Amino acid sequence: MAWTFISAASDLCQRLGYHRSRPPRDDDKSLRAAQERLFWTIHRMDKGLSFRFGRPSNIRDAEITLPHNPKEPRFTKVARIQGRAYDELYSPAALSRPIAERARIIEILGTELRVLIGETHAEIFDATNQPGDSEADPMRVVYLQCDLVCQYSLLALIWRAAPVVQGPSSVSEDCVAIARETLDIHHQCMLAVNNCKGDPSMVIRYINWAIMHIPFVPFSILFTRAIQLLDFADLARLENFATSLGPGTDSSESFTHPYRLYDLLCKAARIYIDRNIPSSSTDATLVDNPSISLGQFDFGSIVPDAGMVEGGNLGIDDAQMYDLSDWYYSNQQIMNLLDEDLMF
Repeated sequence: MAWTFISAASDLCQRLGYHRSRPPRDDDKSLRAAQERLFWTIHRMDKGLSFRFGRPSNIRDAEITLPHNPKEPRFTKVARIQGRAYDELYSPAALSRPIAERARIIEILGTELRVLIGETHAEIFDATNQPGDSEADPMRVVYLQCDLVCQYSLLALIWRAAPVVQGPSSVSEDCVAIARETLDIHHQCMLAVNNCKGDPSMVIRYINWAIMHIPFVPFSILFTRAIQLLDFADLARLENFATSLGPGTDSSESFTHPYRLYDLLCKAARIYIDRNIPSSSTDATLVDNPSISLGQFDFGSIVPDAGMVEGGNLGIDDAQMYDLSDWYYSNQQIMNLLDEDLMF
């Protein structure tokens, strides 16, 4: 439903020319400013939802001719990066790019996004170090931390597209580190959100915006790694994340829908790891290299061995493209369960 509404809003904005520059007139400055603010708000939601559903954006940035604003809101810059990340890394055409070209794009987008993350960190620091008698908005830090979760989640998604040297895990260590940091920031944000006693709906708003509005991939990245390497430490991180989405002990609210899904995935992962963890009598080669017994397990799928497909051979570039594409669309299928009114 959100996609239907945002698609209609995007279409209307472009029909009305809100995305185009116009000669300034003295009598319409305030109206034009309101139209531009409306357009950039819709642009932000459109980019997030399109990436969430794995679809092209309704608004192409190449069609926007509004004059550059040096004080452009940070959320607009992040939305632009979201659009480019899908177009240049995860769209069907982008998935066929050579490894070297994708690595260059990842470096560019990652650098730009880290600059914005640094700005958000600095703003949080300023907000938390205000004088005691200041009139600072107490909710400001909460919203900034929510933005930070979204930004780190996008950074993890960008780095998930990075080529990986051959090894037991299909995810780079840089990507894993970002995913872990995202979950750490999520827990900090949840502590702040739960302290918002005057706004009981804040938890739901945070989950809707940071977990469901954009493709929240840190969970699936660590899920993949925990399964591949039988890693109890990452499994514990996933379980803590799932628990954080549930109601408190003194809450009469029902479990949130994301909690039920993530909790079931954690239970499935624990059963799998418990059953496959090498015992003391297991062959030493399996202990040293668990991927021998696990194969190329990935989130929601079993990926064939690199270099082999039905009917022929697969090059390294093609194998990594297949792995990335399979992971991305498998993640989309899992996320789509959040859109269904299912009782897990």
